[in-house]
Amino acid sequence: MRSFASSTESQRGATVVEYALVAPLLFLLIFGVIEFGRGIATYTAVSSAAREGARYAAAVGESPHTPGIPRYLDCEGIRRAAEAKVVVLDWGRTDIQVVYDSGPGTAAKTSCDAGTPSGIDKEDRVRVKVTTEFTSPIPLISQLVGELTVESEQARTIFMGENSG
Repeated sequence: MRSFASSTESQRGATVVEYALVAPLLFLLIFGVIEFGRGIATYTAVSSAAREGARYAAAVGESPHTPGIPRYLDCEGIRRAAEAKVVVLDWGRTDIQVVYDSGPGTAAKTSCDAGTPSGIDKEDRVRVKVTTEFTSPIPLISQLVGELTVESEQARTIFMGENSG
């Protein structure tokens, strides 16, 4: 009877040792999958914010925020539109840039950084770029990955809404 009890105790001890070796890897894998999901959610949010800002700027009509100004010139409205649809991002660590160009591969003509943009012609484009930083709150993963810059840029052609006829 004595040998059966010592055999059970040694098996229990081996199980505890095996668990102690496998558990850290298992938890790292589980938290890695969760953080990967958070990273994808952050990228989706950044992409959605850029798309909504560009969509707002390309829409025809006056700004609902600043009466008398067309939407494509309403820099504050473009930023508000980008922020309104996305609640996942920390807007204190997120940058929204709005620039105007003549088409793909051309240099920026003007931007919202200098106040209300001017010199925008028919069929110019608005580009909205949203950038944020992604960090993991889990120390081991943040040491492995570090701080990642997540950005998305969306461009839309501005339609100024001329009436024909």
